[in-house]
This record gives sequence, structure tokens and C-alpha cells, in this order.
Amino acid sequence: MRSQVIVGCANGNKVAILSAEDPCPAGQKMVTQTIQMVEQSDIYASPPALTTSQAAEIWGIAFSTVLFCWLTSKGIGTIVNFIKN
Repeated sequence: MRSQVIVGCANGNKVAILSAEDPCPAGQKMVTQTIQMVEQSDIYASPPALTTSQAAEIWGIAFSTVLFCWLTSKGIGTIVNFIKN
């Protein structure tokens, strides 16, 4: 990111400036504003590397979720078959 200063006009009392020409119309004063600009390299930056422990955590959560869903459906199926027979 980089900063850039922008000069514009806003409502308020005029302030005497040193330059010969005042770019703002009557009844407005010059104001400055600092903005942060996002660069393309910031947007397309590569994500941080996945460590082995993080990969193991993701795999463990995924496996546990699948196992939980399978056991739940197996239990529900057993109850349905018991009621049906």
C-alpha cells in the first residue's frame, strides 16, 4: 500500500494562499486528504504456506466430520429399519 495526498475544495472560509491562483470557487477552501492506495501486488499476493500441522488439523476435522455423518446416518437407518419391521 502506498499513501497519496489529494487536494480538493470543501465548504468553509477561504484561507489566504501563497500561489497566484486559487483553484476553489467562492465560499470554498482548499483541503488535503491522505488516502491509502492498494497496489496490484497487494491484491495478488500469494497466500501464506500451509504447514504440516495445519494440513493435519484440516484433514482430521474433515475425516471426523465424514465419520460423524456416516455414524449418524447408520444409526438413523437402523432405527428406521427397526420401525419398518
